[in-house]
Amino acid sequence: MDHAWLNIREAADYIRCSVSLVRRLVGENRIPYRRIPDGKLSKILFNRKQLDLWLLCGSQNPTKRQRLTFESIL
Repeated sequence: MDHAWLNIREAADYIRCSVSLVRRLVGENRIPYRRIPDGKLSKILFNRKQLDLWLLCGSQNPTKRQRLTFESIL
């Protein structure tokens, strides 16, 4: 996995959990992700660096300050 953006299955493999758990975390806004419009549907993508920071942070709901730090690191 050398690319920076991961789909749901790749993200689940990367953080070693099930796809259904990743979908639930997205639905509850508890994991960093981006929704990309793709015609009538949209794709959900995950930045590998943001996932690393999210895991290191240990918080499912990062504070505004932590989110700003995530963006500055990327």
